[in-house]
Amino acid sequence: MTYLSIFEKIKEDIIKHPYLELIECQFNPGLSEAELENLKTELYQCIDYFQSIDMKAIYKFYRECNGLTLSWRIASHLDEKEYLELKEKLPNFTFPYTRDLEIGKIKILPFEEVFLYEQDYFDTSSSGDHFTQFNDYIYNGNSFGKMLFIFDLFSETSCMSFVPDEDNKEPKVIFLSDYYIVWNNSRITFFDSYINFLAVTRGLIESRKQFFDYFRGDTKEAIMFKKKYNTDLEPSLFKIFNHH
Repeated sequence: MTYLSIFEKIKEDIIKHPYLELIECQFNPGLSEAELENLKTELYQCIDYFQSIDMKAIYKFYRECNGLTLSWRIASHLDEKEYLELKEKLPNFTFPYTRDLEIGKIKILPFEEVFLYEQDYFDTSSSGDHFTQFNDYIYNGNSFGKMLFIFDLFSETSCMSFVPDEDNKEPKVIFLSDYYIVWNNSRITFFDSYINFLAVTRGLIESRKQFFDYFRGDTKEAIMFKKKYNTDLEPSLFKIFNHH
């Protein structure tokens, strides 16, 4: 998989779309082999179990691009009539409260921010009498938070996180909601599959919730997104343009 070409295509699809406009687009340069080796060494010193986890796809992504931001919204040049017509064409689409709000966003953090810096989005202590159950394992208190490595910070209330847990050699990818503190409400996928999902949805924010938000989704089979284009997952916003 060539990751950058996928994100370049998402960018092109937004630019060409008559109803959408790009707000921000930044692709960071990839890590050199030497930089990546240094970061891997640091990671293994901090958290040695990462040495036994299959990180091939994730390392390949960071060689191409050390993080990226891509966001978009309904085009500001549409007049009121055009905007209302668009709403009529898309009766099942959730339009934002105000037109200037972003409705699509991908924000994949740089390697260091995902794996090496302390992510202080939530409490990770094991104290307290509550627990999190995930994939047949029990984590006391909020200690499951230590297994979470947030990597796609696409909104202030929801994000996607890696879970390098005990039973799999490749980190799982899950959806965190409610300001990142609801951890047991997501179907599971994996990194390349998630990138395919982004390719199809172009990072539409509501698509994450639609496909991943599922109570104890970790007890279900993982969802695998195999195709990048022209699938049923494609949001109506892009289907109408393709048939335009």
